[in-house]
Amino acid sequence: MIRKKNLYRRPLKPFESVRIKEENETIKERVLAQGQTFEGSVDILSVPYFAVFSPLKSFDNNVVGMLFVGRPQTSILQTAARSIELTFSISAILLVLSGLPAYLISKYIAGQTV
Repeated sequence: MIRKKNLYRRPLKPFESVRIKEENETIKERVLAQGQTFEGSVDILSVPYFAVFSPLKSFDNNVVGMLFVGRPQTSILQTAARSIELTFSISAILLVLSGLPAYLISKYIAGQTV
């Protein structure tokens, strides 16, 4: 089975279609033989990807190929790391900012006479 993959190549032509023979027997068995979708981590040209392989079926429900959709793991993990950093930064700022009203309210309450 031949897999089509897009690779970032050059600025003017950002995506180039490349045909790669699928070598993973687990993927071939599950998608082509059983007709089920495969979701998981795969290596494509020695680059780890989070990928989904779905069977392509003919009108009479026979599997005739498979569709690959994937993203490099590094890009997804970098995005997750940036999201965690941003969440932590915003939480720290909000924590500091919430301390100021608490301090002012406590000073006001302490200054009142009974």
